[in-house]
Amino acid sequence: GILGVVSDLLSTDKKYEVAIETALGGNIQNIVTEDEKTAKDMISFLKENRLGRATFLPLDSVSGRVKTPSDDVLTEKGVVSLANELVDCDEKYEDVVRYLLGRVVVAENVNIATSIA
Repeated sequence: GILGVVSDLLSTDKKYEVAIETALGGNIQNIVTEDEKTAKDMISFLKENRLGRATFLPLDSVSGRVKTPSDDVLTEKGVVSLANELVDCDEKYEDVVRYLLGRVVVAENVNIATSIA
């Protein structure tokens, strides 16, 4: 039921790697599971064995429906795209990618991003 770590399940064009990695932050190491039961079983395993913590993203409970920035923002000069649109992944992970990156706007550079923010 463990499908992989977020970083292993998606890819992006070389020129967007830093932006996507930055946007994901610690979420890049989240573990995607087939379902909630697997995630709960893994959490129990980690607790029982005192192996630390992990964040799990079960496919059956992660919703890709997020509030996205307004169209006005996306048409600003220097805006590249929403981050989730710059990522390639298997279709089954699209909701996870939209959940993690669907609210993030990627701009051409930091100065543009700051002025948009």
